[in-house]
Amino acid sequence: MDIDNEIALALKPDIEDYMICLKKNKLMEKVIEVNDLCKDAEDIEFFYVMFLKGTLELEGGVCKLYNRINNKINNPKKTNKFIYKFLKLQYKSANNMWSFWECDEYNIESWDRDIKFTNYEL
Repeated sequence: MDIDNEIALALKPDIEDYMICLKKNKLMEKVIEVNDLCKDAEDIEFFYVMFLKGTLELEGGVCKLYNRINNKINNPKKTNKFIYKFLKLQYKSANNMWSFWECDEYNIESWDRDIKFTNYEL
């Protein structure tokens, strides 16, 4: 999932603070060590996702993230769309439910996993 530039810029200070906090608490090395997807301490995309997931898991996290983004970009429609897409992607990832298009788009190897293909129809 690509993050919209305006939203990425709105979240950038929070992501930087999050990364600084990890470094100060000496957790950065542990995060990199246990996560195969994280390349190094400068892998900003990984930390964007980690920050978003962590924020959304908090009680009231959706509202907190919505307010944090929307207060900076003042575009409720774009904010809602972003959060909806992110939550949908997290759900699909957790339940391993993908459409054929998503398998192709996200390079998901269907023969390597037990994928439950959706039966969505128009």
